[in-house]
Order: sequence, then C-alpha cells, then structure tokens
Amino acid sequence: MLTLETLTQDLAQVDALKQSWLMGDGGTAAALPPHWPQPDGANDDDRALLALAYCSQYPLLEQVAAPQQLQPLSALPMLGLPTLATECRPAFRQILSALSKHEGLYWRLFNLLVSRGVVPHPLDWLPTANENRLPAAFAPWLRWVGSADIALTEASWGDFSPAARLNALRELRCDAPHDARSLLALMAPSEPADKRFDLYELLSLGLSDDDLPLLETLQQDRSQKVKELATRFKMRLGGHEPQAQDETITELQGWLTRKTRGLLRRETLLLAPELKSSVQYRDRCQALASVSLPALAASMELTLDALLEQWSFADNHGKGNHSPNESLLHNIAASLPEAQVMLAAQRLLQAAADDGTDPSLSLRILAPRLSEEACIGLAGHLLARSDLLPNTLGILFAEEWRWLSPEVFSQSPSAALLIQRLKALASAGESQDSDYSLTLAMQQIGLCLNYDCAQWLLAQVTNMGLSPLHPLLEHLKFNVSLKQEGRKDE
Repeated sequence: MLTLETLTQDLAQVDALKQSWLMGDGGTAAALPPHWPQPDGANDDDRALLALAYCSQYPLLEQVAAPQQLQPLSALPMLGLPTLATECRPAFRQILSALSKHEGLYWRLFNLLVSRGVVPHPLDWLPTANENRLPAAFAPWLRWVGSADIALTEASWGDFSPAARLNALRELRCDAPHDARSLLALMAPSEPADKRFDLYELLSLGLSDDDLPLLETLQQDRSQKVKELATRFKMRLGGHEPQAQDETITELQGWLTRKTRGLLRRETLLLAPELKSSVQYRDRCQALASVSLPALAASMELTLDALLEQWSFADNHGKGNHSPNESLLHNIAASLPEAQVMLAAQRLLQAAADDGTDPSLSLRILAPRLSEEACIGLAGHLLARSDLLPNTLGILFAEEWRWLSPEVFSQSPSAALLIQRLKALASAGESQDSDYSLTLAMQQIGLCLNYDCAQWLLAQVTNMGLSPLHPLLEHLKFNVSLKQEGRKDE
C-alpha cells in the first residue's frame, strides 16, 4: 500500500529523475523505486520509458481531491432591468476601476445606472456580499453571492451571515416594515450587543409611531447603546425626555453664554470663551452630543426652535477634532424630528453664506434625515452661491439629480463658476497643473447630473475648446452615453 512516507520518497526520486534527464543521463539505466511494477526482461530503454510514464502520473497525487458531495450553485438570477449596452461597457469598466477606492462615488455609479433603467453586465461586475448601499434592484444578486437565495425568516435566521442578514432585513424593512419589526423583536434580543445595535438601527428606515411599542421595550435592553438608540428614536417621533435637571445640562448652562450680534441686536448662543485645552473642548463636545436638547432648551427658558435659531455657528468651530458645531448637529440628526433638523440646516447654510465658508462637511451630518423635498429646497441655496462648485449638491442627494432642470442649472452662479474654471483649464492647455478639486467635482457631477443637464454641460465644455478626450470628461461622457430613453421613470 502506498503510504505517506513512501509517496514522499517517490516524489523525491521523481525530482531526481527529472534533474538527471534535464542534464543528460549519459545512457545510464534509470534507478526506479523497487515497488514500481516492471515487466520481466525489461531493458534499459524500457525502464527509461516506464520511468517517464510513472513520473508523468505522480503529480496527480498532489492534487486536492474533489469533495464527496458537490453543491452546485443556483443560476445567477435575472434582474428586473436590462444590462448595459455593449458600446457602454468598456467605459463602465474603466470608471469602475478608477472608483474602486473611492467609496462615495462608487455607489453613485450604480445609482445612476439604475436611475437610467440599466444594470452592469455580470461579466463586468458582481457585488460582494457586504455591499449594503446598492440600489434595491441588485437585491437578487446580493442574495446570490451571499448564498442566501432564501427569505429571511425565524427559521432561516441562522443561515445568514451578519452582513447578509443586515442586507436582507434592510430590504424587508423597506418592503414590509411590520414584518421586519416583528422579526427584529423576535430574533434580535439573542444577538450580541454590537450586532443587536446594528439590527435595531434599521428601524430608522421609515420610523413611525407603529414602532413605539418596540422602542419602549428597547429602553429596557441590557446594552446602554441600545437604550440610548431607542430614546433618540422616540425623540424623533416627538417624544421628549423628562425635563429634570441633570449634571450634563447644568454644566452646559454654565458654559453657554449669550452674545448680541449685528444692528438688530440678535442674540446668539456660544460656548464660553475661556476654553484653555483640548480636554475641555472634548468634554463639552461630548456633552453637546449626548444631552437632551429639549431638556436643555427648557432649562434655559427657551423653546427648542429658539435654541436652534440662536446657536452661533460662527463662534463654535472649535479646535482640531473637537467641534461644538458638529457635536450639536450629530445630536440634532440623531434625536430631533425632521422639522427641527430642517431648521438647523437652514441656519447652518445662512451662517456659512455670511462667513463665506463651505458648509458641506457639516450639512452632510443632517442630510440623511431630510426628505427629498427638503433637500431640493436647500439645494437652491447652494446653487446660488457663486463661490461653491455645483458638486456640493452631492451632500444632499445620493441618487441622480432628476429634479434639476437645465434652465436652473445653466443660470446658477455655481455652474458659472464651474464653466469659468473649465475655460481656464482649456486656455492653459497641457501646461495647466492637475486640479484635484476640479477633477473630483467633474467626477461627481458626471455621475449625478440628469441626462439633460449632463448633455448641456458637455456641449458647453466641448464648445469652449477642451479636448473631448480630456480625462475630466470621462464620467460626463459616460452619463450622456446612457440614452435618455433608457431612463427609468418611477
């Protein structure tokens, strides 16, 4: 019987024979292992042929054996949209490769495709099981790559990986909120604290009063993070925490001061200016991020709206990584109803316009809580800024800017600034150094503009003399190549 030890010796002798043949054996007889079968009366030539035959077969013994029972994959499911036209596929692959490390633009590429009524060819791209920001049109493929062609139920809960479970539950929450809530209430309590928190966060999708009984239960959860999440969700629905004073509110009352600004003597709130160290900034930012804002407003004899209106964004930028403005905005986005989130966003944009600063990073915190209608209203303020490129609209919209008309876009000051910078680039020719901010703006605009606006901008750019082959136009040309008649209207 061929044992592991014998096999190891044979493979070593096979290597020795191969080396001998490569260098030339001088006609000497091949030295074969004694257990290799040989016919009686074999001469040296016969032994050499036998050695060659045996040596050619031995590598097969090193191959990994196939499993006893193979589980064939189901066929790749068909999506509800046609695949990208053949002539567009090379451009898609090139853009996809360039965006593989740019997460923000990566998702916008697929949002644009679905908005135009197409999906990538599966030979060009398939999702990974952890890609949870893809449009719902890709749900069948996500289930397929996650080997989860089954519905998420109580019985199949354990068959899903944590990432696949989140994807499936997210889809269920969007399609059937009641079923998702019932499944969460039944299965999530047995999960570890961090997984439980991730699952309960999905309640933010379509959060409504129907979720209140579950939120009441979550306030008794053994995880402090889950308790705080439930409290914030209740506050979003208009439920305020008790107005009792606590240590955090008392500290913030001592830190906040009133300041009169401008001819109209408008009062604003700012943190007391005696901050001397990053530790103080850190402590006060943590307090602002966690305090009950309705309770804080009541303790200062203000309405919640008055607290937001009087907050001085200009005086609370902070230092380094500690920004009172951002801490407050995170608290607003996490815990207040949409009306107050919109009020804070309007105040933020007005303060940024007064100071000539870019509100993008701060507004990004509030944007996910706003309806599309609210975001469109804020977009008008951003387009009217003559010192901001139009790609700043990307902080408000994850999908194609279908609401934007060519008339509004072409007459906006931000579009005029973009044209001006592109003209300067065309005039400078090859001598112009690469402009990262302009490159990033053109990439994002190319993946977000609707067909009519993209077509108008491409015509403007090519008419001003910029080469159609310029890398800046790659995303914009791909946008226009997705024919208008392929656009999916909802």
